[in-house]
Amino acid sequence: MLEYQQLAVDEWLASPASLAILGHGLGVQKILLEALRRVLATAQLDPERAKRPIIVLNTAQEESELLAKRASEDPKWTGLQNKLCVIGSSLGVDGRKAALAQGGAFIVNARLLVTDLLGDRLRPESIEGVFVNHAHDVGELSADAFVLRLFRVGNQKGFVRAISDMPDRLVRGQGQLEKVMQRCFVSDLEIWPRIRKDVQQCLRHEEWEQDVHQITLELPQDVKDIQGHLLNIMQSTLQELQKDPNLDLGHLQVRDSVSPAFEAELQQ
Repeated sequence: MLEYQQLAVDEWLASPASLAILGHGLGVQKILLEALRRVLATAQLDPERAKRPIIVLNTAQEESELLAKRASEDPKWTGLQNKLCVIGSSLGVDGRKAALAQGGAFIVNARLLVTDLLGDRLRPESIEGVFVNHAHDVGELSADAFVLRLFRVGNQKGFVRAISDMPDRLVRGQGQLEKVMQRCFVSDLEIWPRIRKDVQQCLRHEEWEQDVHQITLELPQDVKDIQGHLLNIMQSTLQELQKDPNLDLGHLQVRDSVSPAFEAELQQ
């Protein structure tokens, strides 16, 4: 791991309720895995805490398998590599209950956790803590938000640590960052942009410096016409949507469409 990634983990773990926001491409998976490894290693020093599961939320199946593979191949996880498990729908209710009761780290689908928590097969107070991956995607009515609410209501001492590498998704809309922090039940914020000194010192090197030349290509007239028509259609559509009193889209403009967050905001 790079030095700034180690520092990011240190700061993230310093608070039991924190959201870490990194610039895109700064190694969010490495930071998540290292934080998970440290927490798991510390918990296993205590026989009681070792039996408490550590949950990782909001992680797709493909990414879950990749994280588990990286953990199994990392020498730092020696002695812990069998403690990072991916639990999917293929594992039955009884198998899931037995696995969680043994303790360790588990990447679990939130919908499965909802049924286990509501069915009293998994008690909130028995959970060591929760890591929330891709915090920017936690919607108000999502299963992940519901799991976090059930966990926090039943467990006031367990940690919640969220992480995101999509800062642009957290500044769209009025108070979007605050809403995400409320949904994740975190109170502290750690920000690691590329312009941060610690990051720049790690990424910059004289031998790596490259000259950048910007080349702008002129669009053909036909393409310009098509672009103009598309912008007119988007403008008209957005104006019609803004007339709906049930939608809060007053802050959106056509120029925002260049950002991936534009589509996400419309879908919400």
